This record gives sequence, C-alpha cells and structure tokens, in this order.
Amino acid sequence: MEVNILKHLPDKTFIYIDDSIRHKMFEKLVKKSLTGLSLELSIKLKNLSRYKTGTRATTKNLFLKLVGKSGLRLCDFQDKIIIKVGKRGNKIKIGPYLTIDQNWIYISELIRGDGSLVVGNNNSYKTCFTNKDLLLIKYVKDFFLNLGIEDRSIGIYDHARNPDVKNLVVHSETISYFLNSFFSIPFGYKENIFLPKFIYLNKDFMLSAIRGIFDAEGSVQNEKIKGRNTRKVIIAMKDKEYMLSIQKILKKFNINSRFYKDKDKEMHRIVIGSRESIIRFYRKVKPLNVDKRRKLIDLVKSYKDSRWLSFNEIIPVILKCLSQGNKKNLEIVRQTNLSSVRLQWHLKRARQIGYIEVKKKIITNQGSRYVYGITEKGKNYLKEIV
Repeated sequence: MEVNILKHLPDKTFIYIDDSIRHKMFEKLVKKSLTGLSLELSIKLKNLSRYKTGTRATTKNLFLKLVGKSGLRLCDFQDKIIIKVGKRGNKIKIGPYLTIDQNWIYISELIRGDGSLVVGNNNSYKTCFTNKDLLLIKYVKDFFLNLGIEDRSIGIYDHARNPDVKNLVVHSETISYFLNSFFSIPFGYKENIFLPKFIYLNKDFMLSAIRGIFDAEGSVQNEKIKGRNTRKVIIAMKDKEYMLSIQKILKKFNINSRFYKDKDKEMHRIVIGSRESIIRFYRKVKPLNVDKRRKLIDLVKSYKDSRWLSFNEIIPVILKCLSQGNKKNLEIVRQTNLSSVRLQWHLKRARQIGYIEVKKKIITNQGSRYVYGITEKGKNYLKEIV
C-alpha cells in the first residue's frame, strides 16, 4: 500500500532536494530567466536563487508547486528528498511515498496501546513507546532506524517509577505527524481512539493490528482457581469503540470472545476463553512479546496434554490426510494415530460442516465401510489454517 507522506504533514514542513533532481527541476522551470520565474511565482529573486542552489529548504506547499510547474512527477523525487518538520526538527531522508506494510501496522498498534505522541522541546512532537520486553524495545528501535532516523535521535530511558520498564523515545516530528494523521493516533491524551478503516481491507493488516495491541495491552491467564483450570487470553483498554473493533476482527478469523466492562473502573476487556479460539489465536496472531508468547505457548501445550483433542485440533490432521487422496476409516486411523471411536464423531461433524464427503460406501457382512474425500470447502479451510 503506497502512501504520500507529504499529504499527512503540516504546512511547517520543509523539503531539501538532492542536487541531481533539483538541477533537473530548475532546468525545466527556468526557460528564459530566474527573474521571470520569480515574478510568476511571486517569490523574491534572492529566495528563489537559494532554492535553486539548495542553500535553503523549500516549504512543502512551494515544493509541490515547483514540481507541478516543472512537469516532473512526484515519484521522480522518491528517496531524493530530506524532510524536516518545524525549523528545529530533525531531518529524515524519506518519501515522498511510503510502502505501508504489516510492520507499519504492528508498530502503530503497539504505540496506540503502549505508547503516545507527546510534546517535546520547542513544542515539537515526539513518539514514545513503553514496555518491559527489551527485545521488543529493540525491534521498535530497529524499525525506526530502518526508516532513516539517525541513532542519536532515538533514546531508551528507564521509567521514572519502575526500573524494569523502558521508555523508547523517537525525536522525529515527521514520524509523529504521520502516525497522527494516517494512523489516527492522537497527540497527547489518548481519548476516543479508533482503528483506521483501511486495516479492515487486508487480512495481514488485521492480524498485525491484533498482534500489536496484544503485545501492548494483552495478557495470558493459565492457573488454577478454586481447583479449576482457568485459561484465558485477555486484551484490555479504556476505549470501548476501539475494543469492539478488535473483537470484530477476531470474529473474522473465527476467534470467539466475550466483551466486558469493569465495574470499578473505566476499562473494557476482550476475553478469549474457549480452547478452539485460544489455539486459533496462537496460530494466527503469533505475538512477538517474549513473555506473552511463552505464556501463550504454555497455555496451548496444557491443552495438548489433555486426554481429548478438540475438533479444531483434529480436523486439520484429518484434512491433511485426505488431501493426499481418498481414504477408508481404517486408513485415516493408521495415518493420524487417532482413536477409532473418537474419529467417527469428528468425521460425522466434518461431513455436516461440508469439509469432507463420502466418496464410496462399501457393504460387507460385518457392516458398512466408507471411503472419505476432501471437498473444496475443506481444501479452502486447510489453506486458511496452514
């Protein structure tokens, strides 16, 4: 997904143009004299001369006007401009087009859940991210370094009240404004936040959004309470509408959940409690937070150690077996190492859903035997879960 970053930056944005493309642009602009261009654009000749030599940055609006009049395309300036927001902002060589991928979505939701866009020195905005996981802090830092932000513009500091927590601060007003405008992350206090609509248009974007908010605001509960095993995956935030959006995405991936509001405080929770949905969450979302990923793996393993496997755990095994060709009951038992009695129940349910069908019925003096085959619906389901 290609996005023009300049559309999401304020008027106080300044552009530095690489020599090669700047010379080409002014060659096309100055047909007779620089004076004539100065009169046409209503710009002082002294200033226009500085723009031409590159000793002064152009404003965003003037840059776009010059590009339009030169007949060049904006894509001709790709990776050939340096952007600075505000007179004292940090420069970054980026754009004018950005490729928004899964990584951008993941980082934006991490910051939406466990970070903020705050006012720094000289009333400029900076991007902050707070977390205990040092590997996750490094992951976020590397992401911004790869965008072209200098290492000296990114700091990692101890939290004022908890030394185990680290604050990562990105001193880039350019990135802060882009996160605010394009990803709808508010400046200052995070109130009435919402998920951008374009995320719903891409399956990978939706999963990255869930991964980001879970790594930021999620938790895993796997313990015995009053003699009973309590297994839950929880995501908790204050904003109700945002949480309902997350629940809507989970539903798209057949991950069932319940929605709660805490009685004693303004907090909304999404709780995933069924075994099938927790296993599907683990397979689909694949969190990066080390501690949460370990706890989620332990929770899933605790199901694997149980005597009976669920339908959602067994059906992929059956479908993989049948994807190799039609099979009799006994052949499926041998290849999957499943209980014959238990297998019959799962085969019946798979037929009802439409994942498999009876290809042939064999009648013997000991009763009927069936040959099963996978349907198109079953093949599509298998592709989805692999």
